[in-house]
Amino acid sequence: MENEWTDILTLLLVVVLVISMLITLFLKNKHAIKIWWKKNLIWNFLTTVLAPFLIPFIITLVLEFTDEDTSRSVMIFLLTMCLLTFFNLIFQFIEWKKERKNIDIKWENFASQCAYNNLYDVIKEKVNQYGEYSYKRKMAEDELFCLAPENIPYDIFEHIRRICLMFRSTLGTITEINTLHTNVSFIYHYTYKGANEEDKKWRWLVGKDSDFDIDLNDFTDKDTSLYHYMINNHSSLEFYNHKEEAANIAKYYYSYKDFLHDKKGSVFAAKITFANNEEICCEGIIMVTTYGENFVKKGSIHTEEEFKKLVVDKIFPCYKNMLKSELGMLYFRHSPEELEKKN
Repeated sequence: MENEWTDILTLLLVVVLVISMLITLFLKNKHAIKIWWKKNLIWNFLTTVLAPFLIPFIITLVLEFTDEDTSRSVMIFLLTMCLLTFFNLIFQFIEWKKERKNIDIKWENFASQCAYNNLYDVIKEKVNQYGEYSYKRKMAEDELFCLAPENIPYDIFEHIRRICLMFRSTLGTITEINTLHTNVSFIYHYTYKGANEEDKKWRWLVGKDSDFDIDLNDFTDKDTSLYHYMINNHSSLEFYNHKEEAANIAKYYYSYKDFLHDKKGSVFAAKITFANNEEICCEGIIMVTTYGENFVKKGSIHTEEEFKKLVVDKIFPCYKNMLKSELGMLYFRHSPEELEKKN
């Protein structure tokens, strides 16, 4: 009776072992199985993959039922193999779940990238259309056609502010830096032919700090400010993961807030222009600065160059084109006469 129960238990262990091995093999070779299935190569799979695993257990099973003296040894062997296979099955299942999750993430990222690329093309085409329209703005006797503010159904300045804040928020999300420790600013001026001196003055649109008591145009003349460097050296983009590096080469002017955070932080700045083939009509500079934290933290798996490439090539272009289109709208609504009245 005892031997009978031993045989039954052994048989169950063998069944469990075989099933576990089959599932493990499937999880580990599912891609190959799928390809083989499509190519009608299941027979090759059975002979090259399953047979090497099944044959030893079939031999063991035969020995179990033909030699009673080996029953206990075989039982221990099968039990050990079942445990090892079971743990291997769990490991393969966990790996499969991770792989499945990675596939989903890659698929979602691919879909998001496609949507982003299409959006980028739409906004770029909008900017191009604005550029074409800018040729028609000049009328007889060099008068400029002005799009009346009451005919624009939204606040251009507010819209630019929102774009800048969204860009800051995106960088904050990627770098896991709280928006309380970041600031975004945007300045602009007009540069079209015939622009008067008032037009050419730089103006704050976003991000003027209440503690900043220097006139903006005086600040852009400071040879230690990043604005000054970008304006006078025709630089279109600047990125420093450590402000100290920029300050040491006269490309960053420390603010009161910088001193509160031991001068630690990062800065990203880019020049944006709305232009046609004849002239630059309007240009602006967006700057995102962090306080107390760097974009790329010490010990990060990503390098500073990798982060810069990600921002410049993948993230910023869409925001840049949106800001270009809004600079175009500022240019179309701009009236030198109105500006003179305000001043």
